[in-house]
Amino acid sequence: DPVLGYEALQALKAVGPGAAEAVPDLVAALEKPLERDLGNRALAPLVAEVLAAIGPPAKAAVPELVAILEDRRPK
Repeated sequence: DPVLGYEALQALKAVGPGAAEAVPDLVAALEKPLERDLGNRALAPLVAEVLAAIGPPAKAAVPELVAILEDRRPK
């Protein structure tokens, strides 16, 4: 459900650094095919905001974010 995904991401963003445990799941969400709820381009900016709110513990997500920005991901 995209609405639940959006709300979950907003909650993680509010938690900030305390949500560091979610980084692997956020990276996995970004790696999902584009049509998936948390892996689609519509929510990718919010995922990036969540990762920014988490801070340095989220550095594992940088390569996937760069790939999205450069549009190098398989479609």
